[in-house]
Amino acid sequence: MHKAPSPLRRESPRRSFAPSARLASLGVMLALVIAAMGSLREPETVARLGQVFGLNHAAPQDEASGDSRAAAAPAANLNAAPAVILNEAWDDVKDNAPFLDDETEAWFQLIGAVQGQSPEQLAKESVGGATYAQLRGQPDLYRGRVVTLRGTIQQAVEKRAPANDLGVERYYQLGLAPVGGGEWPLLVYALELPAGFPTGENLREPATIHAAFFKNWAYSYGDGVGLAPVSVTSTFAWTPHATTSNKDKSDTAVEPHSSPWLAAGLAGIVAAVWIAWIARRTRRPPRSTTAATLPGAESIDTVDVRDQLARLAAEDEQA
Repeated sequence: MHKAPSPLRRESPRRSFAPSARLASLGVMLALVIAAMGSLREPETVARLGQVFGLNHAAPQDEASGDSRAAAAPAANLNAAPAVILNEAWDDVKDNAPFLDDETEAWFQLIGAVQGQSPEQLAKESVGGATYAQLRGQPDLYRGRVVTLRGTIQQAVEKRAPANDLGVERYYQLGLAPVGGGEWPLLVYALELPAGFPTGENLREPATIHAAFFKNWAYSYGDGVGLAPVSVTSTFAWTPHATTSNKDKSDTAVEPHSSPWLAAGLAGIVAAVWIAWIARRTRRPPRSTTAATLPGAESIDTVDVRDQLARLAAEDEQA
């Protein structure tokens, strides 16, 4: 008596996306790209992306224009009296030199002149906006006078003050990248920082500072010597990013010409990730009966766009 043959086992068909499913996925991808590009037209979205990618720049307020001779022209209100009487102690102040012990008396005279003054009071005493070229080229005209400095604070470091009769134990050295660019920073010593102001390196805080000019300070920089105008202030006005007004947001927004690049970059990232995901899902596995060869859930390697854009922005600022 013969046994009935056992039915043949049929392997379950491999799952694969039908052409219609692939078209639907591509349609979803296209919709996402269009939505992303549409959202980038909104100023708030562009500003937030610029902050994430490190592309925001200080608002070009009163940016120096014209040739270098115009930038070095003195301010119009130099008839205003200095913040401090320039007595014989100021004869020892030397430009294009390091800080000298003989300058200590004049240094603390200037600190005493601004100590306790509010930013509004210092603004009334200011002779007007001053650029790096003006302070560098005509220090004697600005010595002891309050000037208005505009730019982006990139560094705020606490420094211990030498012994003095003013009760000043420390102040903060601010590295200010001036509006309009330039190779060298402006240095401002602030007796106090605004509440909540960050300290450390790699800051990007737009600021307008009213400070009394002291001297042009020479310091070692790599294989050469750097030169930075040094000023002193009591404190300065500052608006935290979290509470900035709409006007401040528009002032610090990404420049218009950078928006298309942000749109193209974000759209490219979305498209690349989606296509890679579709490719993994639709890719045919090797002929094998083991489940280990099926596509897994490993993550997709992506390039850190923020690092690249930060480097490009730094190179652009140095250009």
